[in-house]
Order: sequence, then structure tokens, then C-alpha cells
Amino acid sequence: MKGALSTILLLLTAAVPATSEAFAESAAPSPSGATDAAGGRIVATLRGAHRVVAWSPDGEVLGSAVTGVSPTGIVRDGDKLLIANWGLSRGPGSSMTVLDAKTFEVERTAVLCEGCAPHSLLLGADERLWWSAQKHKVVYWADAPHDAPGGSILLVGIDGWPHQLGFLSDELLFVGLSGVPHAALVDLETRTARALPLRPSPSRVLPSPRPGELYVLCTTGGAIARITMGEKDADPEVTWFVLGGLANDAAIDAAGTRLVASVVNTPRLVVFDADSGALMHSLDVPTPPRLLTVSPDGTRVAAEFTNERLLRIYTITEEGLREDRAVEIESGFGDVIWID
Repeated sequence: MKGALSTILLLLTAAVPATSEAFAESAAPSPSGATDAAGGRIVATLRGAHRVVAWSPDGEVLGSAVTGVSPTGIVRDGDKLLIANWGLSRGPGSSMTVLDAKTFEVERTAVLCEGCAPHSLLLGADERLWWSAQKHKVVYWADAPHDAPGGSILLVGIDGWPHQLGFLSDELLFVGLSGVPHAALVDLETRTARALPLRPSPSRVLPSPRPGELYVLCTTGGAIARITMGEKDADPEVTWFVLGGLANDAAIDAAGTRLVASVVNTPRLVVFDADSGALMHSLDVPTPPRLLTVSPDGTRVAAEFTNERLLRIYTITEEGLREDRAVEIESGFGDVIWID
């Protein structure tokens, strides 16, 4: 394969003093489960607690439900939430929990595959559900109602563990791979895969509202790649946003205008323009933030701090990031999203 065309944009992530006032949150969900909240809801899977929880932007617990063992990826399907259960040696996994997105009532559990350890879920416009299977090193799919696998695509000759997924087009699936300096591009028509050289560990995949484009965080590579695809068989254009340190996670708003990343070396959150790569804000934080999500309107950020067992919620202002509150969490997250 020809080398991808690359451009590098350096982010000068200058530190900004952190100021915050934490509020411990211990409220239990209402008996009726999750409810609507102004500003939407933050939904996270708690891998160690084997459950999914929803919070309001003010930190109130709106709903909680038991999942399968070690839940990971979350995807919204209309009025439903689909939760991938990775599993552990001591309990069953490789399943999917389906629950009502408003009431948080569990409707059913579907077996996705036999011992495949599903990680992330991706729903296509045609209602076809895709998921990465880390132990099998394949990508599975299932058509609605997503009760059983419809087929799989083996990543032949490509090293690395399948992680998150994203669409570059209706015919091209991007597969992030942890621990290697490349990703996989899967032709959905021929069901074949080819490697795309990138920086190490291209794992977190972020959608873009622009066709033929997505963003990929290379965690140990310390950068975010904006990948733009033209013809299916052509080499993509890759633009690099360099973070200046190892990164745990990144998130993007619904409009595709703001990217937020969590930097590990000197713990901080950075916000930058998704088009130009210009740094907008940088905020020093007490410990390395892990998983992130951004509100659909791009005005707020929720960040998981595993070492402190806290979920911190921030507002993005013209002056910078302002911490609004900190919420106690039961265990580390498998995934987190912000929904309307």
C-alpha cells in the first residue's frame, strides 16, 4: 500500500491553573429509572460493578441498571441503549444488554458470540450492528433485531487487537488496533482488510459529520489523526494533531467542531478546533484523566478519573475549562457517552 499523505499540526498545550470545587454525589436513582434532564445525560458502563449508570450534568444519578459481566461499549439505537459485555474469566460475557434509554429498564440480553470479548459497538444507517471481537481478532455484524451474529470478517495478516470502529463511507469500515502502529481498513463489499500505517495504538475512533472523514486517537503515539478518504481504494489523507504527550482518550462534539483530549504525562485536558488544530484551552488536572465525553452542543465535558474514583464535569467557556462538580463513581468506566 502507498504511504498516506500526512500533515502535522503541533498543539502548544500550555498549562492553565486548575480551579475547582468538588461535590461528592451519593444520591441513588429514582425508582422509575432514568429520566430526562436539561442538558442531556451522561451514560457510562462501570466495568468493575457490572452495571450502566446515567447522570445529569449536575451530577444527579438518573438511572442505574445491571448489565452482563464487565460492560464496555455503548451505542444508542433510537429509544434503546445497547451495551457490550466483555466478560471475565470468572463469569460469562460476549453478550449484549438492551435497555430502554429513558427508563433504564433492561429488556433483554443477546448472545453476540461465543467467548469473543466484544469491545465496541457501531450502528450503521441500515441498522446493521457491528462490533469488534478482541479475542477472535475479527469484526462481527448482526442485522436488526441484533439477537445473533449474521457474519464476521477476519482481519487476515493484520497484527493488533481490534478496538473501536468507525465508518469512512458506506463501503469502508475503519478498525482501531491497540498495541501496533497501524489500523485496518475493511472493504465491506469484498470483506477484505488492509493495513493503514499510523502512530502506535490507534484505538479511540471519533465520528465526523463530514462524509469520508473521522478522527482517531493514537494513545501511545500522543496524537490525533484526522483521516479523510476519497476513493475507496485510494490512500487516505492523514492530518496529525500532536498532543505533546501520551493520551488516554479523546472526544468530539456532535457538530465536529471541538476535540477534547486527556493528556497523561503532565495531567491536563486540552480543547482544540477540530478543523484547524488550533489550541483553544488547556487545564491542568490533579491526576491523569481517562475516558471522556463531550455534550452534543460542545459546551461541556465529562471526564473519568479512575485513580480518584471521580467523574468530573466541566463547562467550556470563552476563558477556558471550568470544573463544575465532581461525582463519586463505583468503578472505572468501560465507555461513556453524552446523549440528549
